[in-house]
Amino acid sequence: MMSFRTMFDATRAAGMVLTGGIVVGAEQFLVAVDDRKLRAERGEPQLPEFVLAAPSAPPIAALVYGKLPADELAGTGLCVSGDAAAAARFIDLFHLPAKAH
Repeated sequence: MMSFRTMFDATRAAGMVLTGGIVVGAEQFLVAVDDRKLRAERGEPQLPEFVLAAPSAPPIAALVYGKLPADELAGTGLCVSGDAAAAARFIDLFHLPAKAH
């Protein structure tokens, strides 16, 4: 969740409102975007638009930061449920910086 706060691109979130869930093993987290602001905290979201779940964090990181398609990560235990378009909008809010040369 710390990396979400660090890598969040607020300019991409202008006017966006969405709520999702992240499940890593037995841990549940709420993620919410409200016009350029991100909330990412421990807890179960009420009526999330989407949920990203995996037995460990690396598959979720590969989806969000590596932009790997969810179907390619299915063998890792990654599951994306709910509104696929909302999940895609959330994923698009996070981009790794360009590598230094």
